[in-house]
Amino acid sequence: MEARCLKTGERPESQLIVIKHKLEICWAIVLTYMLQAITNITNPNDFVEFSHQDLVVHLKLKK
Repeated sequence: MEARCLKTGERPESQLIVIKHKLEICWAIVLTYMLQAITNITNPNDFVEFSHQDLVVHLKLKK
């Protein structure tokens, strides 16, 4: 059950910030996977692998 304002039915501001931050992290992960795939397709002899866990840690520390 999610928390909502009793009068308006809206979510609290803090909950909206957390949801927005999670979406930003998800998109960052998706984009790095896409970049990794494109890089490895165009340069098959130079395999590249990004550390997605390091990316998430870096993004969490920025906020």
